[in-house]
Amino acid sequence: MPNYIFKFTADTIDNKIQEHPKQFQLHCDLIKPIGIQVVRDYNGSECIQAMTVFLIMYGGQLLGNKCYESYAGFFQEWKAVCYGTGTLQVNGCNLRLNGCNLFLN
Repeated sequence: MPNYIFKFTADTIDNKIQEHPKQFQLHCDLIKPIGIQVVRDYNGSECIQAMTVFLIMYGGQLLGNKCYESYAGFFQEWKAVCYGTGTLQVNGCNLRLNGCNLFLN
């Protein structure tokens, strides 16, 4: 693999919606995709919040990102980053639009 690190923004961690998404740099071969799920969590005023995310398992943590709309979308980006086929980069950084990586088909 030319690039062993997959940058992942976690909007949820272990089924808890994050107030501020957390950035992770994950080793490509340790990522286990789970799929799309709706995560429900209580906010500070005990109201239920819901967010649809794509979940992955990594190092015993369940991480979710709201940018991926399908398993195919995640797999396409994971393959592009981890196997070097088509990510749009400037100065070694992935281009992003609305918090999501851009890549070529």
